[in-house]
Order: sequence, then C-alpha cells, then structure tokens
Amino acid sequence: RDDPLKDLLPVFANLERAIQSAQKATDVKAVSDGVAMILKQFESTLGRAGIARVPAVGVMFDPTMHEAIQQVETDEHPPGTVVAEVQPGYREGERLVRAAMVVVAKPKSS
Repeated sequence: RDDPLKDLLPVFANLERAIQSAQKATDVKAVSDGVAMILKQFESTLGRAGIARVPAVGVMFDPTMHEAIQQVETDEHPPGTVVAEVQPGYREGERLVRAAMVVVAKPKSS
C-alpha cells in the first residue's frame, strides 16, 4: 500500500501555490475554481486511502453514521430525513472515523 502522507504532499503543494496565487489575484472565480480543483484532488487521495465521506443530505438519519444536532419542522421532507450537513463525517471501510453532524426533518406540529 502506498504511503498516505506521501500521497497528500501534492495536495499541500497545490494549496501553497493557490495561496500564493490568491494573494495576487484579481479574479475571484479563478481562485475559487482552483481551490475546488484542489478539494477534488484531496477527496480523490482520501478515496484511494479507503476513506470516504458519509452520505448525509437527502438520506434517512442513521445513528450509526450521523449525529443529529438539530431538528427542523418541515413538510418539504419526510420525517427523519437529513436536510443539512453541518460537518461532514468520514469512514474508513466499515469503521466510522467521524460521524456527520446533521440537521434532521421532523413533522410540523399542528
């Protein structure tokens, strides 16, 4: 298996370059696009290391993967549906590294 730290070094190098570019940049969209590309590179590197983001928005609340920090009354989503992600969660294979902190739908009170 490859060395995960060595795999992350290009991500850090790209972040350093992005910061240097951002300090001189006048085109905010170009900076934003560049940072988005680095985020994709980071997610891809984590994926190769077997680390994946926990599905959140739009799925049913699962206490084994989610930590509900708030409930909101709504009729736009079925009760128990995750409607917002406050902090992403991650797992390595079947092992939960960190639960996703989420907001969960509950029925409107009459």
